[in-house]
Amino acid sequence: MSLTETLRLGRGGWSLRHPPRAIAELEVGDVVQVRRIRAPLSGKTGRLLQIVNGDPYGPYLVQFDDGFRFRYQRHELSPL
Repeated sequence: MSLTETLRLGRGGWSLRHPPRAIAELEVGDVVQVRRIRAPLSGKTGRLLQIVNGDPYGPYLVQFDDGFRFRYQRHELSPL
C-alpha cells in the first residue's frame, strides 16, 4: 500500500480509499474526450478551440473531426 492510499472501515468491512485526483488544467489546442454519458457526442474526441469563462452554455468550446462545435462544462471533459 502506498502512502497516498489509506484503509477505511465501512459497512462492508475494510476497503482502500484513494485520494481524489486533481483535475488537470485544459488549454486551447488540447485533445479531449467527452466523458459524460448524457452529453452530446458522448465518448467522442475533439480539440479544444476556445475557453470563455462566464459563458452560460459552457466555457469549453470543442470542435470534432466533422467540424461540429459544442460547448461543455469542465466535468464533462477528460484530457487525452
